[in-house]
Amino acid sequence: MTPRRRPGRRGDRRAERAVNLVTLSSPFNEHGLSMELKEHDGMVCRSCGKEERASEGYPCADCGTFLCLMCTFKGVERCTACEEKRKKAAGATA
Repeated sequence: MTPRRRPGRRGDRRAERAVNLVTLSSPFNEHGLSMELKEHDGMVCRSCGKEERASEGYPCADCGTFLCLMCTFKGVERCTACEEKRKKAAGATA
């Protein structure tokens, strides 16, 4: 004689698997933190203030902070802070 299965046992396993699949496909981990990768390579231009991609710009000639391509095309070589320092130094020596 073969052992009989208890009723509802198979359905319970299916429900348990379904719950596991839902938790595995959830964008949050067990601590409630998002597991989605959110990369952001934008930097703020220190001359005009616009946010541009970090790879599309050049550093300030004095301090090395980010300047966007548009400012570089316009002939800007220094960030606003370095330009002010330079003008103050030029005004003090003149």
